[in-house]
Amino acid sequence: MNFRSKIRDSSGVIPIPLYTKPYTCGGDCIFCPKQSGFPNSYIENEDTLFAKTHAYSPGAQFNRFRERLGTRGHQNFPFEIILLGGSFSSLDETYRIKYLSELYRVMLEEDSGDSAFQAGHVQTQCLPSVVAAESRPDQISQQECEFLRHVGVSKVELGVQHTLDTVLAFNNRGHDQSAVLRATRLLKDEGFKVGYHVMVGLPAASFDDDLEMLSSTLWKPEYSPDYLKIYPCVLLANPTFQPQLVRLYENRKWKPLEYDKLTTLLQMVSKAVPPYVRISRVQRQFDSRSIRAGVAPGVMSKSRIVFPDIRAREVGRLRPRVALESLEPITQRIIRQANDIFIEALGRDSVLLGFVRLRERTEKQLIIRELRVLGETTSIGSHGTVQGKGLGALLLGTAESLALALGTKTILVNASPGARPYFRKHGYEDTFPAFLEKQLVCKNKVYQEKVAAWR
Repeated sequence: MNFRSKIRDSSGVIPIPLYTKPYTCGGDCIFCPKQSGFPNSYIENEDTLFAKTHAYSPGAQFNRFRERLGTRGHQNFPFEIILLGGSFSSLDETYRIKYLSELYRVMLEEDSGDSAFQAGHVQTQCLPSVVAAESRPDQISQQECEFLRHVGVSKVELGVQHTLDTVLAFNNRGHDQSAVLRATRLLKDEGFKVGYHVMVGLPAASFDDDLEMLSSTLWKPEYSPDYLKIYPCVLLANPTFQPQLVRLYENRKWKPLEYDKLTTLLQMVSKAVPPYVRISRVQRQFDSRSIRAGVAPGVMSKSRIVFPDIRAREVGRLRPRVALESLEPITQRIIRQANDIFIEALGRDSVLLGFVRLRERTEKQLIIRELRVLGETTSIGSHGTVQGKGLGALLLGTAESLALALGTKTILVNASPGARPYFRKHGYEDTFPAFLEKQLVCKNKVYQEKVAAWR
């Protein structure tokens, strides 16, 4: 059996998508494809068929990837588990705990009982460095944030779809922008990495609406996602998957963006993309044979459009086999937008080596939402071309120094189970299932001189 998902290991962590069981996500969007037996918004392909055949077992799906990794799959590589299937927050808590318990047991290769999700206490690094879950903005609450953190989730991808309420209403989205803004603020304050899924070419959205969303609205402080996936709306060939969209198309009340318009839009948008965001994907992984109307896959490779984002600047893409020592001297740059702070480590020729994302939660608390060293993924505890050479400690030290400069004595971290041992090693105390925490002590008065510049 062939698999649609590719294994990529040049960005510091190996992404592994896993599917949860089919269920109702809580919405009835016009554009969302629905196929019986498969999770909402996903249709039958190599990956989903494999998941269905194995009753959506997370252990079976993960072992499939481990087999594809060969001998590397049994080493302690940093993994990012991406939970797919509509909205993870729609599933009942019992199922979610059981699902992640099974996954963590398989990753640990031991049976540690149904409370395996508490593996944050286990002194091992065979667990996921990042667990990402998809969710609807209107399903994010304080209680949901606490639950997600409890089961090890540290990244949430929100189905924002569009930033105009009129477009959301026409497409039966079921929420407005107030839900998006509230979810974004809450997730960031609770230490999560935040991704957005947005769509272009939706019914009721004009070219100018999409341009305004992608070039301006998304980069306002109240939005400002860390990760972004851009999906052109397409009509699938099977008329039962999107019946409402079929009617709009056949009645000539909607048509998808054509290739020229889409590439023009993306080219115009590329100039506005900030350096702290990562454009994770453009287009869904639909086979061209399954599309009735809309742009076929491969737009980015055909058009050769480049966004000036994290992805385009990563050392693993620009200097894939170059050792860190050859990229010195290392400089650091700090970008601040409202309560969000982005610190990046740059090598020669401004190649991006790593970064840390901070959130000023309160005047007395700073939270680390993400710490990432880029480059070829290296087994934890080993020395790679870039990873395993102290760059993470350098960025962490800069974050702590900045916290002191801001007058903050308490620094928190929201980390998935596999990343917790790293922070413990650097003096953070595990208060599972809440945050890791460290009380900072100012040993150098020079930090006080930086306060005025930051305040």
